[in-house]
Amino acid sequence: MISYTFIFIIRPEINIGPWESTLHNILEGNKRIKRTNRIPYAFWKGNSEVARIRRELAKCNTTEEHDWNIRIENIVNI
Repeated sequence: MISYTFIFIIRPEINIGPWESTLHNILEGNKRIKRTNRIPYAFWKGNSEVARIRRELAKCNTTEEHDWNIRIENIVNI
């Protein structure tokens, strides 16, 4: 019988604070700018090295030829 041991190295997201303070910041930002006056961007900030699908997501970032109205920030602890 063959026994397999799987070890997963989990790299946590960095520079992301606790949910309570993040929610507070979101709610404060909502008070400053009305939804109808906002620039429609999708924004994602995280570590694209943790999964293949995240690396694929990073390929969708804005280029000189195309602006897809998304901003992707790859944050990796080096």
